[in-house]
Amino acid sequence: MARVMREQQPASAAQREQVRQYFAEEVLDALSHVIGDLNYAQAARLIAAQHGQLADLLEDSVYDAVHHIGDPSRYVDQEVRGIEVRGYASGYVQARSVEEQLDLLNRDREKWGVGEFVLTEEQKVLLQQMDPNHLEGIFLLPPYNMIGVSGYLPAVEKMLNNFWGISTLPYGLRGLQETASKVHRLRHEWQRQGSGNLTLVWAQLGALYAGKSSLRAKELMLRPEEGGLGVYGLLSMLTTHPERLKQSIDPAVLCCGDEVPIVGGSPRDSRVPAVSFFGNTLRFDTVRWDDCSPEFMPASMLIPHKVD
Repeated sequence: MARVMREQQPASAAQREQVRQYFAEEVLDALSHVIGDLNYAQAARLIAAQHGQLADLLEDSVYDAVHHIGDPSRYVDQEVRGIEVRGYASGYVQARSVEEQLDLLNRDREKWGVGEFVLTEEQKVLLQQMDPNHLEGIFLLPPYNMIGVSGYLPAVEKMLNNFWGISTLPYGLRGLQETASKVHRLRHEWQRQGSGNLTLVWAQLGALYAGKSSLRAKELMLRPEEGGLGVYGLLSMLTTHPERLKQSIDPAVLCCGDEVPIVGGSPRDSRVPAVSFFGNTLRFDTVRWDDCSPEFMPASMLIPHKVD
């Protein structure tokens, strides 16, 4: 059964009140600029206006503003809707408990090159505050700088070799880079959580943005705290949730937290890594940022602290 994430549920009463207060402040701020140019007669007519007259005039504009911000539509044409969009195929629903994930990571600690995975004191406190209903739950993400490698690409290579027996970097991952926003987001979050050998994040492995392009998914993410998962992040979570990608019918995961530069192209040109299951192992391709398909699922993670 599909998980109904907190992000897909109706807004809470507290959220609605926050929105009301926020928009009231914004309207007052905008009004302070407008009334500066009023003459006496204009001000008198506004003061004498019938109750509700101004609200009637503003309603459509406020509606448009709320939905423009709450549901941005710049890339709305880059998504597939309806029954064509596929769900998870292999029984994966949500994150395992933190305790179970910790046991699974420590079971494989030799493959990771870590003595023991442990939670910091800061993380033990943080866990009591993290709502497990965000996205698909709380995931444990080992920072790649803590697993005995010299950089991001070597970390991906180590994961592929030690967990999937892939000894040569797949062609689709050559030149793989992290996006600058993901680097910034995770570095500061890791420090705030005590700089241990794990980072606590909420994540979803594709269902929330199923059928959408990477650009459309990024547009809908709760930025700057939410962003693309990236290849290393996905591989890490597959070690504790292998059922997400174990059949060829499982939808591909778009890792829009990373990018692969186009050979011979502009430095600003890049493609998005796509991970799927083919034969008896993982398959790595790249797609355009605006590619959408019923079989594409952009994955994302959400950090618990505000981004500075």
